[in-house]
Amino acid sequence: MKKQMALLLMMIASSLISPVFASQNNMNQQHTNTRANACFQNIDSHRYDFFLDLVDCKIQDNDLPFVVSYLEENRGIKVVFLDENNIGPEGAKLLAKEVATDFIGLDDNHIGPEGAAALAQSKSIYGFSLANNAIGTSGALAFAKSSTIDMLTVSNNGIQPEGITALANNPNFKLMLGVAKNTLDAASVAALVNNKNLKGIDVSYTNFGLDDVAALLDRPELETLYINGLHLGDRVAKVLAQKKTILFLDVAENDLTAEGAAAIANFLPEDFMDLNISYNPIGDRGIAALAKANIPQYVYLSVEGDNIGDEGAYALGNATIDMFDLVISHNHLTAAGIRALEDSSYIHYFDASDNDANQIQSAQSAKHSKTKFAKINSYCTNKVDQKCLTYLRKHTKSKVG
Repeated sequence: MKKQMALLLMMIASSLISPVFASQNNMNQQHTNTRANACFQNIDSHRYDFFLDLVDCKIQDNDLPFVVSYLEENRGIKVVFLDENNIGPEGAKLLAKEVATDFIGLDDNHIGPEGAAALAQSKSIYGFSLANNAIGTSGALAFAKSSTIDMLTVSNNGIQPEGITALANNPNFKLMLGVAKNTLDAASVAALVNNKNLKGIDVSYTNFGLDDVAALLDRPELETLYINGLHLGDRVAKVLAQKKTILFLDVAENDLTAEGAAAIANFLPEDFMDLNISYNPIGDRGIAALAKANIPQYVYLSVEGDNIGDEGAYALGNATIDMFDLVISHNHLTAAGIRALEDSSYIHYFDASDNDANQIQSAQSAKHSKTKFAKINSYCTNKVDQKCLTYLRKHTKSKVG
């Protein structure tokens, strides 16, 4: 009898203790997996002053407590890039609850509508980029209720016109509202046009027409305009010439010719920063016009896939405009054109991949890559705004460390 009682007590004790050990083992396994993450092992090398770049680090929801802890210990970090990971709704909830920072990039994760609703309720995060997260219309409607967020990009999220209209009617998204690759109708287009508070807007790959773009320009402080993939032709360059406040312009895939490029070069304001005119057949004449623009710098200039040959490279190489990041890939440069870029003291970094002399380009990129960070503090001083974020996105994403 005593043996049976002892055996019964042992079984009861085992049933009580085993779940505890199992739970502890699971936690230990999770911590072990987190410690094994290569980005976490060298996390300080992924930080540059006030921002943390953890793009494509294979981060999952159960890894985020490590990130939260690091941010808690390093309160000076204002910008966090967590794009291209495996973060879902639970991870989004944790970030919304525990993190206080100016901006979090979560492009190419899978937070969904539930995660979007949690992030939208945050009172301590002021900007998000959430492209390709399947947040849907319900996620957009949740963000439309926010009174805290002033920068929001929700490109390619399956959002229907109701959600776009609600976002457009929120006056708090003053710094940036990006709705590219979603579904717009006449009412949502009108709502975007009528929001005069926006300093930045991205309507790429939507049904915005030339008249709609012209109407967007009718706002006093517009600085950022992304109209990629609208195929508006050279006429859009003439429309853009009305506006002298634009600092960041994306007109890629708009069927612009050399004439359109010349028209754009003629209206760029002195403090202009970024131009993406990729995949337009502007050719050597178009690039020569951009090289003669009356501005001191292109912080970022992308002429990828623009049918440029060595003559265009010579024009850029002879230009006296500082080019801190030049993308001239997918063109027709030979070794001579690459050498012209290499010899320029005004071109600080360039990417000429997929031309005819890639072996030279590879060495050149490595040679100049350290200069990419030289101007960060010039564009990110007091508050993290669209100027700062655009610079970081273009010049540091996936390139820190």
